[in-house]
Amino acid sequence: MMRTELFHAPPGAHAMPRALAAALVLAGAALAAPAHARPIAYTGATTVMADVGSDTREFSVFHAPSFRWSAGGGWHAFESGDGATEREIAYVRGNRLLKRWNLPNAQANIFAWGSIGRATGNDFDGSQAAYNAGFQADYETLRFYSMVKSEWWHTGAFTHRMDTAQLGFAPYTHRYGGWATWLVGMVENKAGGLQGTPEYTVMLRFFNETTWIEAGVDDDGDPRLMLMLNF
Repeated sequence: MMRTELFHAPPGAHAMPRALAAALVLAGAALAAPAHARPIAYTGATTVMADVGSDTREFSVFHAPSFRWSAGGGWHAFESGDGATEREIAYVRGNRLLKRWNLPNAQANIFAWGSIGRATGNDFDGSQAAYNAGFQADYETLRFYSMVKSEWWHTGAFTHRMDTAQLGFAPYTHRYGGWATWLVGMVENKAGGLQGTPEYTVMLRFFNETTWIEAGVDDDGDPRLMLMLNF
């Protein structure tokens, strides 16, 4: 049944609440396009990702029936700093959002995942069953973000751990529907006989609601490229 309002507010009385509501909606929408790659994009999204560096290459596809979880698979290749050791893993993976904090002008998340797959390499014979676990924690505003990530692979032939930390800064606040620009610093450390010292990378990152592009160089001058598409 329709309800008729008997009280009419004076002209302009709703202008401030409406302006405030619009500002909050736009801020929330902008934060919905994250400043960094996440294992879960949004409900109904299919995410295709490629990450290529001097000693790592990864390609993956995930689908998220809910903003709380996604599933898919991928392929990851690792190489030692001197190029003598090469390993490849094909896997299927499940990702889970463990906790999300929606703050007035920021968002924070904790994700976890697990994988199973098969690994091959030039430092062992045949293929090995591979198992993986990892987590990611992040915090971001419209101008700043930070992220830490750690994941661990185990097979009968090797154990490999990768730790990553990132800090990012946006020189301007992007509008919802437009392209955002970030300057990002990253440090990665790989254990398991592939790399003995941390690797530092500086990158430029450009993204909107569907496309995410990243390009930079590490401390050896080697390029790092990443592309993510959401459908």
